[in-house]
Amino acid sequence: MKKPDGKIRIISAQHLKDKLVQRALLILLEPKAEALFHNDSYAYRRGRNVQMALDKARERIRIGQDWLVDADISKFFDNIPLKPLQKKLKPFVQDTAALALIGKWLKQGAHHASLLGNDRGISQGAILSPLFCNLYMHEFDRP
Repeated sequence: MKKPDGKIRIISAQHLKDKLVQRALLILLEPKAEALFHNDSYAYRRGRNVQMALDKARERIRIGQDWLVDADISKFFDNIPLKPLQKKLKPFVQDTAALALIGKWLKQGAHHASLLGNDRGISQGAILSPLFCNLYMHEFDRP
């Protein structure tokens, strides 16, 4: 798939069974994740969009907070290290069978290894990937 800047983005196509199971896991995990996430975090969250983020920024500026953070990590999905992500998922997903299945999906989506040989990258286009991104980055949103 072409990005607006003309570069290519790899979107993973998954089997229907994988999509169904991922959707079921998302239905179970999303409420738990939403209870954790910072209220001012908008990326990849159901019921939130760019306009809402802009409205919040305008509101903060109006009340005198004259700074905000807008971050876009280059090739983020492609560079999430799998072992640290799995470490963060372990206390969050308490079912060992689900964790094992997630581990297989993550391994399948790994695009490359780092300099030290660690697998990196999660499937862009997978149903659970946006949730995994937010869980991975969650600690940066905490005060």
